[in-house]
Amino acid sequence: MRKNKTRYRLTNNFIFPESIEFLINGEEVRADSVDFINGIIYWENRYEKPVNVLVEYDAIERDLPLSIGPIWKNFPTLDSIMSKNTIPKSYFHQKINMQDESLYTSGTFNRQINLSTQGMSEFSGGLHLNISGELDNNIMLSAVLSDQDMILQPEGNTRNLEDIEQVYISMQHPNFSLDAGDIEYNNKYDKLINIRRKVIGINNNFKYKNFTGNALIASTRGKYISTDIVGFDGVQGPYRLTSKEGSKDISLISGSEKVWLDGGMMIRGANYDYVIDYSLAEITFTAKHLIRFDSDIFVEYEYIDGQYSQKIISGSYQSKVSENFNIVAGVIREKDNTNNLSSDSELYQNIAAGDASDLIIYGAVEDTSGSYYLDGEVYRYDPDFMQTGYKRYRVTFTFDVKGKYEKIISNTGKVYYQYYEHGNSSVNKDLYSPYHRINAPRSKDLFYAKGNYNLGNKISFATHFSRSSLDNNILSGMNASDKGGLYEVSFKIDSIETGSITYAISGGNQFREKDYSSFGLDRNVRFKRFWDLDSIGILNERESALRFFLNIEKFSSTLIEFSSLNIGDIKKEKIKLDHKVDYGIFEGTSLKHQQVSSSSGVYKYTDGIINLHSGFLRPFFRFQEERKPGSINYSVFGSGISYQKENKSIKLGIDRREDNYLAFFDNEYVDKHSEDLISSLQYVNQNRTGWRNNLILKQRIKRFDNSVDNLNYLLGRIKLSYKKPERPLYFELNASTERTQNENYSIVYDSIGVGLGDYRYDNNFNTFIRDPNGAYVGYSVPTGDRIDMININGFQRLVFDFEKLKGSPSLRLKMDTSYDYSGTKFDFNGFIEPIISDTTLYRSYMHNMIEIDWKQNRSMDRVRAYNIFSYDLQGYDPRGNELLKHLESGIDYHSSISTNTNLKVTGFYHNKDIESGFTSIRNRNVYGSWYEMSLSTKNRRNIDSEISIKYGEDRGSFYLNKFSAYGIGFEYNGRLYLGESGSLHSNVIWQKNNERSDIRILPPEALNGFTIGENISVSTRVNYFFNKDMSFSLSIGYINNDRYNNLTTVLGEFRAYL
Repeated sequence: MRKNKTRYRLTNNFIFPESIEFLINGEEVRADSVDFINGIIYWENRYEKPVNVLVEYDAIERDLPLSIGPIWKNFPTLDSIMSKNTIPKSYFHQKINMQDESLYTSGTFNRQINLSTQGMSEFSGGLHLNISGELDNNIMLSAVLSDQDMILQPEGNTRNLEDIEQVYISMQHPNFSLDAGDIEYNNKYDKLINIRRKVIGINNNFKYKNFTGNALIASTRGKYISTDIVGFDGVQGPYRLTSKEGSKDISLISGSEKVWLDGGMMIRGANYDYVIDYSLAEITFTAKHLIRFDSDIFVEYEYIDGQYSQKIISGSYQSKVSENFNIVAGVIREKDNTNNLSSDSELYQNIAAGDASDLIIYGAVEDTSGSYYLDGEVYRYDPDFMQTGYKRYRVTFTFDVKGKYEKIISNTGKVYYQYYEHGNSSVNKDLYSPYHRINAPRSKDLFYAKGNYNLGNKISFATHFSRSSLDNNILSGMNASDKGGLYEVSFKIDSIETGSITYAISGGNQFREKDYSSFGLDRNVRFKRFWDLDSIGILNERESALRFFLNIEKFSSTLIEFSSLNIGDIKKEKIKLDHKVDYGIFEGTSLKHQQVSSSSGVYKYTDGIINLHSGFLRPFFRFQEERKPGSINYSVFGSGISYQKENKSIKLGIDRREDNYLAFFDNEYVDKHSEDLISSLQYVNQNRTGWRNNLILKQRIKRFDNSVDNLNYLLGRIKLSYKKPERPLYFELNASTERTQNENYSIVYDSIGVGLGDYRYDNNFNTFIRDPNGAYVGYSVPTGDRIDMININGFQRLVFDFEKLKGSPSLRLKMDTSYDYSGTKFDFNGFIEPIISDTTLYRSYMHNMIEIDWKQNRSMDRVRAYNIFSYDLQGYDPRGNELLKHLESGIDYHSSISTNTNLKVTGFYHNKDIESGFTSIRNRNVYGSWYEMSLSTKNRRNIDSEISIKYGEDRGSFYLNKFSAYGIGFEYNGRLYLGESGSLHSNVIWQKNNERSDIRILPPEALNGFTIGENISVSTRVNYFFNKDMSFSLSIGYINNDRYNNLTTVLGEFRAYL
């Protein structure tokens, strides 16, 4: 795997996804993405040097056909049969003459209509098209067009191209390439020109003789931003990403982010460094990295905020003028699109008339029926009009880090805002303001040029020139752009060899004007920290550096740098040492030291590690120290040992950290002292069979002078598995524990029409019940309050197959357990037996199932017995907790009466208990038994049928009532095959339920969710292929009971295969 290469092709196509594994030095890793059909790996090399990757996988022995259709169309002509083809046949690659066979196309086109007797309807559809082949000599084409599951406009028109989910067109030629659609634009020549965007448009690369060029015309999918985040001590996340204006109401472009932690680039993935929620714009770090109060988090990303889209135009030119002189030049422009902003609108006129870069839009509108009244300068919520004599308002609040209002959710699920009496000093609460800040549309231009001149083979000179222009309000017409420049000259004397020693010298001088605006990351991510700066970009900067590099063959490499930085009137001098041992018993030993001197004092940073290679055991010692005048002052001492042999690696370590720093408390700075003790264990075992382990555990104990802020928690991820084909035991465990900052939220439900939602409202119990025919959808509304939480979640599975033991019966035992725990502290009793009044719990969930499966002599005769026990305490509702308990035991019997006739008998006992911590109306208990007997048949007339008879009883209590109900039912499932062209499937359910005490109200869990009285449900689906290129499907559903009166739904779909 090499730098600057992200695409690798495997030998085979059609890879089985579950079989592929990647190993680097025996350690399992993960690629960025894999095209399993075409056998292509996409992987950006984040290692310093090229690395060897072992890829193991299973593939289909013979490729699937690349074209589908009448075979006779591909038969050769009679004359061609006379010629002998000497090329051997390969089952792994199919050689295709694209010139003769032209283009290959495949895909689908569909339209879908959904009708309901309740008056709700929906019309949707999709298109998916693939094209590949050769257009002309050496011009290859590949294209993908997809808008699956899009909702059509009422007039039935297809959405615009930029709204289609996926569009990609690529043309390749030895002298040019053209990409169109959803593409990633990369423009990187050196550290100062580093531009990366997710765009929708056209990108062209071309070359002619000694020069190459690039042209881009596109619109960006989001807005680019880079930001610094300061970590919270002991909190792995989530860390929220915001817009340039500080708004949290954004979503991220997937895959656009790059994350650094303490200067190191992170890899996305639960098994790696961090996970990210693109819809909520939040990042959470895994147990591999502890987050402290001084952790440097740097993130680049692109986001969508619903304001302006952006257009981007770019062009670049690179030419080799002579053997010794190269030149690069380019221009790029990003401009906000104002086409959706009418010039007659009040917003347009206000922005055009102002000279500011943003505009405040007030969210309060005077309305006599409004829920707020104005008390002085404060808006008070009063939906019941208890206060009179005030003007009433409708008020829209917007997130604002400096706001003065907090979000509240009432007991009835209403969201409102009230004045926050503690000001805006809270770091664990989201605040809001009764206005919204709107940005003026902007534009940014950049011109750059770089020249490089080689004086022989050893000496080179380079110069760089960039000029940017930023207009913060393109509608004002004032042309008040902020213009700035970046200028750099540098030299390099490379590879001066004297025996086994190699020297190199380099240096440069860079001047950056304060109004210079970058398009990407053009500094070290820890530039501020390692120069001891509080802020950058507000004054002119001049940086000079002289570097000496020394490499001793088969021993070590050393870099010494002398540099200076002038920012305004501030002058700083830096000495930097970077030494690393590359060979021998001390291979991997390194020392990094930086020292910055200025009028404010001396900043020092030292990081060293000593590695000893003695066979398979490798002890190590590390030391880190940082001293910043009047601020950070810490030191870390640590040691450990690592073991590496074949597929196994073990690493044990312990670190002790001591901090002395200033903290702001009660409006004044106070000295604080703390001591950290961190122990860690990492164990990896990647055997192909038997035990496979991937374990990371870190225990942190932090003590302060006062015991109030002490920390003691465990971070970890455990993946254990055992499997051997000939052994009866299979075991799998996957668990993790972390400390995060969770945000409280409440579930709010919205009605969208009967038959279209996922929930129904039960007025008798004041609760929402999951129902596929319901009228409500549920979504979570965050309250803005964040609390530090301990989270533990995972699952485990144990399977013992007695059949693999000689002389044992055909018996199989399986035990599955899954769990999810969140609380302000970990309490084992609260984990295994939560109580409703425990306010420290956010959630405590466990589901346990034990199953015994016994196969008798005949292949179709089997008996299965199972037991389920689960509980779920939900504490995220601000009104109070809710505890749900479920116990179920059952037995199934399957018997083969004849070749085409099977009998199935099932029965189970269940007990469900629901307890609410804020209203007794929700408390209820249901227990009972249900039995079912089914007879399924198949015959030669292509008819499959299954007839079932059901009977059961449920008892329980709610309010002060006790109930006893029973039901009897009938169900028919049938499928009729319409030749080879389609099928008709029908399901009919009839069930009649009675309550012995004449109570018309029952808990929703009783009677398997059916109502008292007669319940009829009919569903029919027809699938039919008119030919190989066209199909039709129609679904009709009918429900009639005490809950839904003659509810009919119709869903039809037409699909064409392209």
